[in-house]
Amino acid sequence: MPAHTLLTFDFKQNGNSKRACDASRLVMQLLYEDFPLLASRDIYKMTRYCVYRSNGKKEYGFSFTMRHGYKERLLRERMAARVRIY
Repeated sequence: MPAHTLLTFDFKQNGNSKRACDASRLVMQLLYEDFPLLASRDIYKMTRYCVYRSNGKKEYGFSFTMRHGYKERLLRERMAARVRIY
């Protein structure tokens, strides 16, 4: 991990209360391990969406959608593994 990487995520934005350090570290670890996969454009499509909160403020979020070709490849590999087991 690069030396300049921040390892704490307080989640204090948007009025949320501070999260436990264990939960923050888990989120950091999952993002660190999965980021190369999520950043691959031929595997996932990233979409930005907008949410209007009850106080009238607009917030943005992101969703990742697995592309069909990659999903089909994973399913084929899974089925091939099942066939070998039996």
